[in-house]
Amino acid sequence: MKQKFLISFFLLLLSTLTVKGQLYNFHNYSVENGIAQSQVYTLHQDHRGFIWFGTRGGGLTRYDGIKFKTFTEKDGLSNNYVYDIIEDTKNNLWIATNNGLSYYNGISFKNYFPSSTYSIQIYKITLDQKNNCWLATSKGLMLFNGKSFENISKKLHLSQDNVNTVFIDETGTIYFGDSKGLYSLSSNAKQLTHFASQHRYMQNAITSIKKDKHGNFWIGTYGDGAYCYDGKKFFRIDYHHELYNQTILDIFIDSKETIWFATLSNGVIAYQPSSASFINLSEREGLSNNHVRAICQDNSGSYWFGTSGGGVCNYLGKQFTTYDKSSGLGGSFIYSIYRDSQKRLWIGTEGGLVVWQLNTDWSQRKLLPSI
Repeated sequence: MKQKFLISFFLLLLSTLTVKGQLYNFHNYSVENGIAQSQVYTLHQDHRGFIWFGTRGGGLTRYDGIKFKTFTEKDGLSNNYVYDIIEDTKNNLWIATNNGLSYYNGISFKNYFPSSTYSIQIYKITLDQKNNCWLATSKGLMLFNGKSFENISKKLHLSQDNVNTVFIDETGTIYFGDSKGLYSLSSNAKQLTHFASQHRYMQNAITSIKKDKHGNFWIGTYGDGAYCYDGKKFFRIDYHHELYNQTILDIFIDSKETIWFATLSNGVIAYQPSSASFINLSEREGLSNNHVRAICQDNSGSYWFGTSGGGVCNYLGKQFTTYDKSSGLGGSFIYSIYRDSQKRLWIGTEGGLVVWQLNTDWSQRKLLPSI
């Protein structure tokens, strides 16, 4: 009988006490810890497990789990403003900067510049199946084949303005976004589609594009939240305005299919499609800054959030708080537990009966001593 009580208690405890006891476990890293700059615009974990941080003016910082090492223009980086980092099939890093493209082979840097007469900012890099770099730049969409640059926007007779993001799916189709909306370009670069002419939602400035394993595209916008595209239609998923008027700066899809949104002013918002539920992680929960620029997940499963002004946050998930005699429970031996219709939790211990009104602070509990 006692065993049944313990099993019942454990199951009920998971659904009640842990709601109150869930704490958000953040480890925040700042300039004082060794990051080059407090504004971190991009994150990447390489094949060796190193975490790389691209900063706004401080260069490139590498973290090995113990110490930080920073690379700047003095070390050969093309520019200290870093917007994106990717790794190719040969484990070399390609770094998008405020002035050209940097290549790092683990020993030294080699730099490539789209123009010899003026600086061109590169905001995003993606690789095709031939390891060519497709670049979202301040002068349109560009292609770098390892030797030379080609301005694809100019070739397609598009305006050579800022392209904010670029993404290539498994078919080789290139998707990119600018202030005029979302575009797709066939793998042979001959067929261009401008979605804004067909879908009014895609007339917004596009900031981020990702694709999940079910074939759905997740599209971040400037000031209009996020949209999902299933190949036929665009639709919103925030029926209670969880992403209303939000600017989405990055989208990350984890191994459990959770969609993570980095926002301009509301921290990180996570969406679980299976339950259609949202979780918001902000300064209130322990995030160092609500302006989040980048998200990645490391090999251990924890998350890294790059912020603008708060350095980097390592999010380890939720942890449990234990309630026992030392924290004010009547005793540490629990014999029964009951939740009544008034949402009060009655906990029977060897030291008496504890009554706790759920959704109130634990300090508001009442202890009825044993007779």
